Amino acid sequence: MTTVDLYEHFVRRWFESNQQRLSEQDLKGTQGELFRALCDDDFAQHGIKFVQELAVHLYIENGGNPIVEYSLFKDEGNWKETFFGRADKNQLLREAWPLIRSGNQYRFIHKSLLEYCVARAVLVVR
Repeated sequence: MTTVDLYEHFVRRWFESNQQRLSEQDLKGTQGELFRALCDDDFAQHGIKFVQELAVHLYIENGGNPIVEYSLFKDEGNWKETFFGRADKNQLLREAWPLIRSGNQYRFIHKSLLEYCVARAVLVVR
């Protein structure tokens, strides 16, 4: 087993555990429908793709800074809105992602996880 295998397993289990947690909530309307659709189409895989894309944007758009600040008003229309905005699908995936929020600041639970997501995104693209 390699380090990549360990990260792969950790991230998948993280999303699967949070999928279970979300399934125990009473999600209504559009949010409930989106959650069921994501579950039917491999919720964890959607989550993994979402955090990989965020990690790449942190390196490209945020100068590698692992902490991103998001303001609903200041960041309207820019790359941050894609990940932190109010889109229902992304909001559900945010409920499950391995990031810590402190006020308007977000960061991965550990910098090595950010680096893993970037490396995985680069390897998948090639």
